Amino acid sequence: MKRTVVIKLNIPDDALVLETAQAYRRLLNDICDIAWANKCFAFNPLHYLVYHPMREKHPGMKANHIICAARIVSGALLGGRTLSRRKKRVQTKPVFLNPTVGYDARTSKIASDHCTLSTIGDRIRVGYQLSPYQAKFFDGSWKVGGSKLVLRKKGWFLNVSVSKDAPAIKVGLYAIGIDQGIRQIAVTSDNCFYPAGKLNLRTAQLRERRGELKSKGTPSARKRLKSLSRRENRFRADVLHCTVNSILSRCEAVDVIVLEDLSKIEGHKGRNMNRKLSNWGFAKFRHILTYKAEAISLRLDTVDARYTSQKCSACGVVRKANRKQPQHLYSCQCGLNLNDDLNAARNIRQNYVLSTGEGHGPSVNRPHVTPCRLGL
Repeated sequence: MKRTVVIKLNIPDDALVLETAQAYRRLLNDICDIAWANKCFAFNPLHYLVYHPMREKHPGMKANHIICAARIVSGALLGGRTLSRRKKRVQTKPVFLNPTVGYDARTSKIASDHCTLSTIGDRIRVGYQLSPYQAKFFDGSWKVGGSKLVLRKKGWFLNVSVSKDAPAIKVGLYAIGIDQGIRQIAVTSDNCFYPAGKLNLRTAQLRERRGELKSKGTPSARKRLKSLSRRENRFRADVLHCTVNSILSRCEAVDVIVLEDLSKIEGHKGRNMNRKLSNWGFAKFRHILTYKAEAISLRLDTVDARYTSQKCSACGVVRKANRKQPQHLYSCQCGLNLNDDLNAARNIRQNYVLSTGEGHGPSVNRPHVTPCRLGL
């Protein structure tokens, strides 16, 4: 398991730290220029390509600073290449603008009450007081890895990477299915609903406000747009975290959590639906659920999303007309009448159980379903 602990540093005189961060930013851009010109994105060949030239050009930087910088640039270039291929667009060279410094175990020492950081001058010592949540990552059970010093509006922050072995995964077979949607953030197969009313309302309000600011086009309006975007992201993340925590709190007897494979949900579905899908945080929800479930020994798996909303969870009949989307109701000739999202959640669980060869469920017109690999 990996986590990132964000620690706010109170540095009385940050002139030396700021000078180091600005020099490190220039180092990142110089390495990026060489890597881009030589089309060398992997870390190992990039390290051998830039190490000695950067030692000569930036004499104030420590050797490990240059190694960390090459690793950061390699990650940015490889990530940009993957994104450009997925979006089918031309990759552009990244430019590092914000003052930052990358650290490893030799250039930094991080403890529960203080840290020491290397600079282009002397090594500095910074004290801080961690919250109870942050302190548990420095009790000796977690391994402290690299860190990154960043400058924000509220001061200097140190993003520390920590890791430890995940607990043993449960080997049982009891599963619950979760259906994700726009009207409902999640609906579980055990009849729990998590509505998205507040989230959709806030998204609509901020979209209207962004439209007004975009029409102005002034520098202050663009600055306000960035602020609104950050606020919306924070609100969305808070709602999704609370939803996941609520779901996991009811999973004491659960061994497997099953989701739909929605990796190919995007497409040409019309202007309104594409806009709704672009604001749909299903990938963020699954990412949060994945690492939080791992911490409590739960397994996550996915199944094919086809026919989960059209199939009757009682008799197995697949009929698109049975789902009344305006009423959010699924009605079948066998007598089943229930919420369409709940019906889908039960089908997700049932498809997983049947695809693993366990249990016996309805087989009338049941489509062939195979488990999908969980990849985020």
